[in-house]
Amino acid sequence: MLAQLLISSQPQSSLQSAWQLAEQLTGVKWSETSPDATVITGQPSSIKIDQIRQLVHWLVRKPVQHDHKLAIIHQAQQLT
Repeated sequence: MLAQLLISSQPQSSLQSAWQLAEQLTGVKWSETSPDATVITGQPSSIKIDQIRQLVHWLVRKPVQHDHKLAIIHQAQQLT
């Protein structure tokens, strides 16, 4: 299994930039509708531990369309 953690030094970096970087690194044209991709965001102001637990549960399952899965934690500074 391949895992990569990417951290931006700019907290305001856009979600679109994250999608583009994932595409460059994996060679896969990702979309938000892909069953193998997910985005975690702080709704409304923080990312909760339950969201991360659900993410881990989702990540351990096999991918559906691709060889691997993609998870983007947008604005990770909101993790609580």
